[in-house]
Amino acid sequence: MKKQILNTSVFAILFLFTQQGHTAADDGGLFLEPGVTYQFNTEDQTDVRGLGLMMRLGFHIDELMFLAADARYSFLEYSDDTANFESDATSYNLAPTFGIQMRDVGIRAWGSWIVLGNLKPDSNNGTNINLEDAQGFRVGGGFHIHSFSVNLEFERINYNDSSISTAIITTPGAYELESDAWIVSISAPIEI
Repeated sequence: MKKQILNTSVFAILFLFTQQGHTAADDGGLFLEPGVTYQFNTEDQTDVRGLGLMMRLGFHIDELMFLAADARYSFLEYSDDTANFESDATSYNLAPTFGIQMRDVGIRAWGSWIVLGNLKPDSNNGTNINLEDAQGFRVGGGFHIHSFSVNLEFERINYNDSSISTAIITTPGAYELESDAWIVSISAPIEI
């Protein structure tokens, strides 16, 4: 079911790339920026990687700067060597974003402050891990060409609340994760 949702979403976003309409390249106003992401982390003992969806909703001023709410939802593969745990996972986060861009050249740069998020691996051999209260930052840059943008971001998230539960016991706060990840994405800024 998760893969079907992702495949449908990817198709819809790619369809938006091919449409001839207004992109976020006029004098200013509201914009919507759907996209597809792939993230991979740089940790030694914990591996989190996979595809995701992104959506920015915000406004831009004269194609020089933008302010947006950036929402992400990811379908990940999660493995932790120290806990001997491997599973599929879902993740979401929400971040206000401020960026600058060059109107004629198409180069963009931004920073995001992650204020809300969760990482939830599926159960493995009766063990459930839940990582919540994500906080951190994301910095990135991209190149805007016609109706799409190719982007690269670095993300650092600290999950401040966690729990590990088995069939017998639940242990809150027993697990910590600070994740550094690289994110490659293709997005389509659309003026609305």
